[in-house]
Amino acid sequence: YSQRFDVSKDKRFSLSEQTKKLLVGLQSDLTLTYVQRNASAVATARDLLREYQAASPRVKLEFVDPMKEPGKARALDVAQLPAIVVGLGDRREKVLSDSEEEITNAVLKLTRNVKKTVCFATGEGQRDIDDPSEHGYSGVRSAITKSQYDVKKVVLLQEQRVPEDCTVLVVAGPERDLLPEAAGYIKSYVRAGGKAMLMTDPPQKAASPNYESVFTEFGVTPGADVVVDASGIGQLFGTGPFMPIVTDYPFHEINKDLKGTMSAFDMARSMTPITPAPAGIIVTELAKTSARSWGESDTTLKEPIEFSDRDARGPINLAAAITLPAAAAGPADPTAPAPTPDPGNKKEGRVIAVGDSGFGSNSLLTFQANQDLFMNMISWLAQDSDLISIRPKDPDVHRLDLTVSEQRNFQIFSLLILPGFFILWG
Repeated sequence: YSQRFDVSKDKRFSLSEQTKKLLVGLQSDLTLTYVQRNASAVATARDLLREYQAASPRVKLEFVDPMKEPGKARALDVAQLPAIVVGLGDRREKVLSDSEEEITNAVLKLTRNVKKTVCFATGEGQRDIDDPSEHGYSGVRSAITKSQYDVKKVVLLQEQRVPEDCTVLVVAGPERDLLPEAAGYIKSYVRAGGKAMLMTDPPQKAASPNYESVFTEFGVTPGADVVVDASGIGQLFGTGPFMPIVTDYPFHEINKDLKGTMSAFDMARSMTPITPAPAGIIVTELAKTSARSWGESDTTLKEPIEFSDRDARGPINLAAAITLPAAAAGPADPTAPAPTPDPGNKKEGRVIAVGDSGFGSNSLLTFQANQDLFMNMISWLAQDSDLISIRPKDPDVHRLDLTVSEQRNFQIFSLLILPGFFILWG
């Protein structure tokens, strides 16, 4: 009965929660074959691969030295070393790295029987998945692709609907209001069982009544405000009061592994559930700011920025998960009781409403839990519950920078004072 404890800062000697969930859910044997002739490299990879083996009895390990077993190496069709051949049934994937992220992505690819597509609406100034700048969404595209989803852009007015091959529709903070027709396509799509992630930024330039009507249609009111965080937590990360830090994640499947983490939002607006909710619709808050925050009603942000009677006092909710059970698809009956949602129902309409699109931008996606939160939202919408977790991350680089005098003092302490103490003590 072995028990291991990983006390490293970034848990570099433990598998991520996503990898563990993926391995526990295996329905058939998974083979990890490591091909390498360097003994030290094999020893390093063995530690990681044994973690995979310990996570599930279905994981089988094999180590091949191409010098000693050239026939087996040729059968695996390995042209570059090192290589890990991931096998599931009669399917194989090759990984040219012994990183957890690459291995897990290969396992994920083999276990996905149906290809799903995440569609990003474009045409109204939404954030661009091909933009590598700090405001772009190229990082989001990369993260979604690594989770084995297809990604594409759609122009709703050209399609005159949400395309049928879109598993999830993402509308990432349009700068201009949607035309009534485009807003209608989104409403019809969700009512028919579609899944949509809708993000909107504070109305600092102009109102967006058509786009906001989509939110209110599904039980959430976007606030005419800008959230101000006066807790001072953001200052620890070099951010200001208009970049609220979220540490409070209300109970939901999306948030179950995010306890104890932080995520940052940039120029966000509040997302307030409508009470009572429209018939058949269930709204759950997802991300709340601290009590030392408020919704600033003066969106021009004239100095000084201070709390007033017109402002909403914190905690402020910034995101919501919305469920429309299949029975609620189509015109809502205000007299009908709210049906119980069925998580396995593929026709169940789902919406994620977020009062900020900046939390997924290239500048913030790598902040603490931002990527996990964003990808958990996508996975929940796509009904891939095994992907809702903390994902593998590259280990942090820990540096200790010393001045010349600090290096000299360190040498004196380690070479003279410390050994001298033990000599005198002895």
